Amino acid sequence: RHLARLAREYDLIPCGGSDYHGLGNSGETLPGTLGPPEETVKLLEDAAAKVRLENSNAGPLD
Repeated sequence: RHLARLAREYDLIPCGGSDYHGLGNSGETLPGTLGPPEETVKLLEDAAAKVRLENSNAGPLD
C-alpha cells in the first residue's frame, strides 16, 4: 500500500517487480511466463500515446 501511494503521489505507473529466486524453488514462476496486469498495460499505452502527442505538438525549439 505504501508503494502504491508513492506511485500515485509521484504520478508513476506501478508495474510490479522482480522476486525471482532461481530454478528449483517449489512454486516459482519462470521469468517471462506471466505478463503484466491488463491495467498496467493500459496505463503504459496511455502514457506512451500522451508522450507521442506532446512530441508531435512540440515546435522545433520547444
